[in-house]
Amino acid sequence: VLYMPKGVRFEGDYDATSEGYGKVDFKADLIANEVSVPVLLKFRLLPGTTPFVFAGGEVGYILSSSLDWSYTSGDQTEKGKEDLLKKDENGEVLINQLDYGAVFGGGFEVRLAGLTLSVEGRYHLGQANLLKQTKAGEGGGQKDEDYIRSKAIVVMAGLKF
Repeated sequence: VLYMPKGVRFEGDYDATSEGYGKVDFKADLIANEVSVPVLLKFRLLPGTTPFVFAGGEVGYILSSSLDWSYTSGDQTEKGKEDLLKKDENGEVLINQLDYGAVFGGGFEVRLAGLTLSVEGRYHLGQANLLKQTKAGEGGGQKDEDYIRSKAIVVMAGLKF
């Protein structure tokens, strides 16, 4: 069981000239703190002190989530922060709390006088849509820009007794 922050960043610009705003630059960071349970298949490349690779899946539950956003139009900038687990006026939250995805990576173990030191790197690629669909949006099909997945690069060190 792991506790880890995950997230996704959106950056870009939008031509809002037809609405009278000109070019709008935007940036948004979605951060989700979650408890994750990975199930991995590990392959040792050599016996003894070994490098290894692994792959598998994970299921996670989001404990907290926020969206930090900003946009700039001309010389005017606006910023904000939203708690995505706070219920709206309809009693709904904006984010799904269940996350799942693929995990893969590799590492190295060294045995030292009754202890084993391990170092590994992992890439977590979420497959669940973190953006909750509103009732008005259901049935109309989901657009690509309405699908948000988490990603994480993780470096871990461990000591076995």
